[in-house]
Amino acid sequence: MNCSKNFELLCCVFPGGYSYTNKKVYEHGDYKKVAFLDYYGCLRFDVPVNYIPGDALLRIEHDADGMRANFKNSWENKTEIQKLCELYDLCGVYAGLCVDRKWTLSEKVDFLEYAVFGWVPHSEKIAEAIQKHNIVPIMEPVKYCAR
Repeated sequence: MNCSKNFELLCCVFPGGYSYTNKKVYEHGDYKKVAFLDYYGCLRFDVPVNYIPGDALLRIEHDADGMRANFKNSWENKTEIQKLCELYDLCGVYAGLCVDRKWTLSEKVDFLEYAVFGWVPHSEKIAEAIQKHNIVPIMEPVKYCAR
């Protein structure tokens, strides 16, 4: 269904991120959702990627790359305690409970950065804790949820 005659990309800003829709197709009383990009740079496709024409797909991916870069830049400028507070807000209860009180602040941040963003841990000790508790990241850079 990659027909650009029946596709017009519309980007809308929401409190959680950007919603991309096909303005030429109505579904459930609204424009057809094609993707969602949150402010952390995580992109979720709600349709098969081949549904989206090439130029529109490039625009969405370009936006996602920029959002990821902006987020990582702002993340690196935060203090460890700011990072830890935000990570506790984002992580699931299970991952939060798996944090060892004896760890340093840096180790706690390292563990939760993996639990939330899937970033590779900096130490073997944290990598072992992740494996021991079967921690799976809650965010992925790109997720395909096509129905």
